[in-house]
Amino acid sequence: MSSDETPQNAPNPLPSSSSSKRSMLSFAIPALGIFLSAPLLSNIDNAFVGRTTSGASGLAALSPATVGTDQMLYLFSFLSRATTGLVSRAYNGDEKNVDAAREAASAPLTLALLCGTLLTLFYAVGTPALLSALRVDEALRPAAGRYIYWRGAVAPLALAQSVS
Repeated sequence: MSSDETPQNAPNPLPSSSSSKRSMLSFAIPALGIFLSAPLLSNIDNAFVGRTTSGASGLAALSPATVGTDQMLYLFSFLSRATTGLVSRAYNGDEKNVDAAREAASAPLTLALLCGTLLTLFYAVGTPALLSALRVDEALRPAAGRYIYWRGAVAPLALAQSVS
């Protein structure tokens, strides 16, 4: 037998093409949800505010408030990326490493909850300054502020969702 031939009964070390595509999709589709959750939430907010407020002022106030909250959450997008790497290295495709993967995810989850709590405090104290920095019209600031306060209250959960 020549060096470039493999024996007929030798196991194939590479997964089949369809198997690797399924594995990739099983990872990629949930990961896509991480990046779609904030814009989807903003669109749901637009629909809800558009149906429940009187006039266009509610929607006008929603725009700068959404920019303020979403951009602050994007600052912490490194958490989801870091968690993916840490967990995948700990898991390493072996069913026996599930506990190691859980342990690897606990530190980023704790950090996400801590950062979310700090973000909530920032929103509670800094919303007027944030709206001033965004040059939001004085008439829209009360409505925009209420929206930011509500979104800020759930910031720890939003960041925890991005790492879980």
